[in-house]
Amino acid sequence: MKTCLISMEDVSQADYTAKVLRKLNPKLRSLNTLNYTQEQQIIISRNQVDKISIQGVQPKYSVRLNLKNECFDLVEKYGTFIVKPQNPEWVQFPENEAFTMHMADHYGIETPLNGLVRCSDGSLSYFIKRFDRIARNKKLHVEDFSQLAELNRKKKYNYSVEKLMTLIETYCSFPKVEMLKIFRLLLFNFVFGNEDMHLKNYSIITTKKGVIQLSPAYDLLNTTAVYRFYDKEFKDIEQSALTINGKKNNLKSNDFKLMAERMKLQTRLIDQAYEDLNSTIAHSYKLINKSFMSDDMKKVYLEVLKKNSQILFS
Repeated sequence: MKTCLISMEDVSQADYTAKVLRKLNPKLRSLNTLNYTQEQQIIISRNQVDKISIQGVQPKYSVRLNLKNECFDLVEKYGTFIVKPQNPEWVQFPENEAFTMHMADHYGIETPLNGLVRCSDGSLSYFIKRFDRIARNKKLHVEDFSQLAELNRKKKYNYSVEKLMTLIETYCSFPKVEMLKIFRLLLFNFVFGNEDMHLKNYSIITTKKGVIQLSPAYDLLNTTAVYRFYDKEFKDIEQSALTINGKKNNLKSNDFKLMAERMKLQTRLIDQAYEDLNSTIAHSYKLINKSFMSDDMKKVYLEVLKKNSQILFS
């Protein structure tokens, strides 16, 4: 029995269930191997660095779904998916991100369709559907919070969650709705060790109806586990890219309670956020063995999850 590279459900022969293939496209019956090695994908990523509108430290390039050949095709313009190959500097980013994004979806965080795809050398790359594309050659307006704060990329870590809340109040159509979304996302990122959520990893999007809201979540992965994989001590790893209650480390459960108070969230919504997260943590313990991370990476992933869970629920 194999495991689906998107849903992590059991599948008999193919790499994907019929259900998830229909989500990619109702006419899709299979998804073939990506016709590039990891080395070739790194070269492609470097060649596209000035052409792709989505930037970041991870190598990435733009593709479209070719229905006729049932595969992803490399494109320089009008791509509808982003592919992230293995990172030469950090181990198992694709496998880590796929699992973390899956857990975020389970928690109720809106995420784009994403998963893993096999490559010609037998390795795995991560792919994610672009949420700003709505039709051929058309896209929705998206701004990340670094742009909203009028800060350049070099200052994307020089900000606080409290200021982030002010930007939401200023720019979003329905701030109270978005405050709950950001609260749940912040809880999730803390527990799942995503300490690299800087300003460029949060965005707002203007929908077709003109509503300005938080975009679907992206770039969610357990970066703390990656550091632990390389034997970095917990005390030397920051817990948050942006300050929370004036801190990036030594965060306690009370810091998140104070954050919820500043957001003026209803008690029942706060309690539900914690209850749902606890359920997601339990689900991740059961599902992680079906993930595509190595046993050593699974071990440090769970180590981070358990440590941060104890802090948040203490």
